[in-house]
Amino acid sequence: MNITFEYAGELFSLCSAVFWALAVVMMKKVGDKIHPVAINLFKNIMGVVLISMTLYIIGEPLLNPGFVEREDYLRLIISGIIGIGLADIIFLYSLNIIGAGITALVDTVYSPFVILFAYFLLGEQLSVIQFIGGGFIIGAILFASAKLQHIPVDRNQLIYGILLNIIAIAMMAFAIVLIKPVLNKFQG
Repeated sequence: MNITFEYAGELFSLCSAVFWALAVVMMKKVGDKIHPVAINLFKNIMGVVLISMTLYIIGEPLLNPGFVEREDYLRLIISGIIGIGLADIIFLYSLNIIGAGITALVDTVYSPFVILFAYFLLGEQLSVIQFIGGGFIIGAILFASAKLQHIPVDRNQLIYGILLNIIAIAMMAFAIVLIKPVLNKFQG
């Protein structure tokens, strides 16, 4: 499928944000009854089944040794273990502690972490504006977290949940940046 209309990227970004928000709310509801490890296992099994079916339908092999190098598979596997395996479990634990609203606030640390890891892992150069923007995001989270009121958990649980969420988001950002060189091979 080749979508080439002018605002495809913006549309897909908006859809991604909407679907992520819906997923977080649904995972919170399910997380009240089901353990985070079980949710993550189910989510990942469904993901493998659905991507396998999709690849079969469009006639693409799941593994293509001639197209992807061994190092690329290693990056993808490590990224999956960190980002989809471990980080998602930690994220689900934090979601159960702090709820969807606070999670949405804390999730904004994703971009600064991506920028930071891209700098260290990929050698991408950062502008002063990017550093300032990252600082504003982190400062806003710290400020807003300090001002939270009427929350259903005590302060220690809140801090613990926020720290878990930050760790999970950092792991997700690391996992994404780790596979960026692989993704660059598939631009087109």
